[in-house]
Amino acid sequence: MNKPKFSKIMIRYWGRKDSNLVENYILSLSKDGDVLLDPFAGSGSIIAKGLELKRRGIYNDLNPVALIIAKANIKRKETKVKLSKRHTDLYKINYQGEKRDVSYYVWEGNKIVKAKLYLGPLLDYQGKDVDVEIPYPYPKDALYYPDGRPFEKRRTVDRVDGLFTRRNLLILSEILSELPKDEKALAAFISILYQASKMSRPNAGPWGVPCYWIPYRRVERNPYLLFENALRRINKMGNGWIEGDVDKVLKKEADVTFLNADAKDLPIPDKSVDLIVTDPPFFDEVQYFELSYFYAAWLKVRLDFENEIIVNRKREKDAKKYVKDLEKAFREIHRVLKRDRYVVIMFHEESEEKVKEIRDMISSFFTIVRENEATMRQRIIGDRNIEKGKELKIIVARK
Repeated sequence: MNKPKFSKIMIRYWGRKDSNLVENYILSLSKDGDVLLDPFAGSGSIIAKGLELKRRGIYNDLNPVALIIAKANIKRKETKVKLSKRHTDLYKINYQGEKRDVSYYVWEGNKIVKAKLYLGPLLDYQGKDVDVEIPYPYPKDALYYPDGRPFEKRRTVDRVDGLFTRRNLLILSEILSELPKDEKALAAFISILYQASKMSRPNAGPWGVPCYWIPYRRVERNPYLLFENALRRINKMGNGWIEGDVDKVLKKEADVTFLNADAKDLPIPDKSVDLIVTDPPFFDEVQYFELSYFYAAWLKVRLDFENEIIVNRKREKDAKKYVKDLEKAFREIHRVLKRDRYVVIMFHEESEEKVKEIRDMISSFFTIVRENEATMRQRIIGDRNIEKGKELKIIVARK
């Protein structure tokens, strides 16, 4: 059996694009000091690239979890966390006459069959979960909508806490209770949740199967080790950009601002933005809010499902409503963009009919000047054509 990867801790945010894809567009369609907006900014990779290229940035995303991830990725300020580690014995086993720390347990069905010692071998081991009281708050949120319908992405569990062993619920809730409320610490915490959950599989990266399910063979990782490793990595991210509000960015008194607003109603003045580069949600490709619910439940942040632009049959959001909502967002994009300036829109090409519908909608606001394609090295999401799912359509249009 191959050993599960342990050292590569990343925050899984679906549909993230390689920021190098947009570098040439930013350089050719704007100049130093110009204001770059991404109204569907997700993990912030486009805005981060713009800042690297000496542009000022306006980040916006309706998802507060995405906002935390973006700030952790972009802002340089480090955070220090000292954990009490009251429950380290839950990840210790006897080996050659002494107690040794365990990096992870390997489960098959309802029992532990192996244990990987920290800086040591992978051992055959018989074990189980522990029955412990948990004195800290932990999420018991149901994976259902208020009307009783289950999430599209719910498979084998009903609640968030059902995705964790009691051992890891205890340790994770303890860690969260001790964290400062800053983006670096919170991003480090949410970055370990999948790998500390029952969904984590041997030799799999961060959340390779985008739904809520528990595989037969899985890996239960030590949250203390995961968190310390994640915090080290996240503290290295970002740069010394000056953060301010929208007005300060427009006046060149700040480098970047972070908005958590509906793209259909942007709090940005008319004709104030020099370039817009964005990767909007594409029909039903990724259920961003449903998958972010896993993180939001732990952080106790609200997700505005009502205003999410998505196709989701459980929420009676069909393709017609999606196009109508996206049209409202593009009306806002048109409003805030300066005259004779450009918008770059990226989305996966899969259905020619859908592509035409989006192209027609864009052309009702802007003049399309060119269309390009790029090949994406990205996981296929849902029932997607393997070849076409890798093709990224890029439309460049002018106001």
